[in-house]
Amino acid sequence: MVKLSIHGNYPVEDLPEEYSAIMSRVRDTLTVIDGNGEERPATNFEELPILIKALESRLTYRLSLLNSLLDQQAEEMLEGSEISLRDFRVMNLINAVGSVSVSDIATFCVLEREEVRVLTSKLAKDGLIEFVPDPHIRRKKVIVLTCEGEETLNEIHPMFAERNRDLDALLGPVRKAKFFETLNLLTRSAMP
Repeated sequence: MVKLSIHGNYPVEDLPEEYSAIMSRVRDTLTVIDGNGEERPATNFEELPILIKALESRLTYRLSLLNSLLDQQAEEMLEGSEISLRDFRVMNLINAVGSVSVSDIATFCVLEREEVRVLTSKLAKDGLIEFVPDPHIRRKKVIVLTCEGEETLNEIHPMFAERNRDLDALLGPVRKAKFFETLNLLTRSAMP
């Protein structure tokens, strides 16, 4: 059950049309806490746009929503390929750095080490990456892309490069610089 407090005035006409489907799905799962502190089910369909506007005013919700939408878009771009979005991110990191450890992947991709071990074992089994001795510490293994892994990325990269160009064009250089400045600030504040 989602509980939202209604604070402020959120004009219904400001809501995009695509929210009508969302509103019909969430109608039975919302609880309203009104201005008097009274909690009740959100049974009035007209107040759902107000509740969604209240939710949209939360920065963390908006960032999460954007992340989910971009992930969905990326997953659609990867349909028909042999790798998942998570596979792609890990392989992209390896490609950018050259060789990485399980710890490196866990840090850069914000994953648990056990998740990385399972993921890299699968990618190695699929022939996309391999574990090789670290040239600096012989007892340690690092992960590199195989030729097949490089070929897979080379097939996929043009789609993501096009998406990045589209986003760059949408934002323009000034907005993009401000957006990255803001993202860096938020990222630093979220770090443990």
